[in-house]
Amino acid sequence: MLADVGRCGLDAAKVDRFVEEAIYSLPGVEDEQRDIGVFITGSRAAALHQKDSDVNVNLVCSKAAFDRIGRQLADAGIVRTRENLFISIEPESAASYFGQRISQADISIICLDTLQKNLSEFNDEWMWVWQNAVRVADPGVRVEGLVEKYKFYPHDVLVRRIKYHWLRVGYWLLDVYPYPRGVESNAEILCAVNAILNAINEFMKVFLLAEDKCYPYQKHLSRVAASTRLGGKYCSLFKKYCTAIVSGQPDNTWERLDEIFEKLCCCDKSTEALALWDHCSNAMVSAGLSRNWAEADHDNINEMLMGQLG
Repeated sequence: MLADVGRCGLDAAKVDRFVEEAIYSLPGVEDEQRDIGVFITGSRAAALHQKDSDVNVNLVCSKAAFDRIGRQLADAGIVRTRENLFISIEPESAASYFGQRISQADISIICLDTLQKNLSEFNDEWMWVWQNAVRVADPGVRVEGLVEKYKFYPHDVLVRRIKYHWLRVGYWLLDVYPYPRGVESNAEILCAVNAILNAINEFMKVFLLAEDKCYPYQKHLSRVAASTRLGGKYCSLFKKYCTAIVSGQPDNTWERLDEIFEKLCCCDKSTEALALWDHCSNAMVSAGLSRNWAEADHDNINEMLMGQLG
């Protein structure tokens, strides 16, 4: 975990004041400070923020403290339920702590058991969030120790994840043309566009997993995937494909979709697709998948459909 609040584009003194005045003063929280870890998460923690990006603060505490805090926050009308402890800070208050550019800040309180459950199940997005989290306070170094324990996928988990997302690539591409070619209509354009975009998302997840890296939530997927070897080759092309989808005249939409589909999928027609799929196959083998599995490719689809992967 990072320890430098400056990476978040925030002033450490202002963060400390926010914690003291806006967090430790909350009903229930003031009595549990010794049991609460405080972390900045989200785009700022990952250094993917803009000047006006939100400030996301996560508190992590024991189950007993979580229940006590939840009860007092609910009784005070600050949260609606005792199970979902999310507090949105008023824009004026957020600006008073972090400056006028930052109009949104929020506090989310989670139980240490919940964090452990999600990390031990190797929930990709949770792993990404907490591997990038910035520590403000961590009594007993409990959270950092937990994140370090689940920093990498076990080999069998990694192989299953790569297989799952690779098979999802082909599964989505099948939906580009749900009916025989030549009977396309405007009613199917939405399906086709959605399928291509989802296939591209799955490609980018494979790029990250092939390097034993967890993937982030959708907002940051393309930027993070672009930092990988395969992402460096293909993310800019994916951007061009997406731009092509929304450009041009409506009456030639299917022509543009045909062209993009071939560059993503048709290895027998497109040198771009052949290179993409060969590079992905080699990356998967390097990550530990068998060459036979990679060569069988989407003949392995039953593994996904039968729920053996993921």
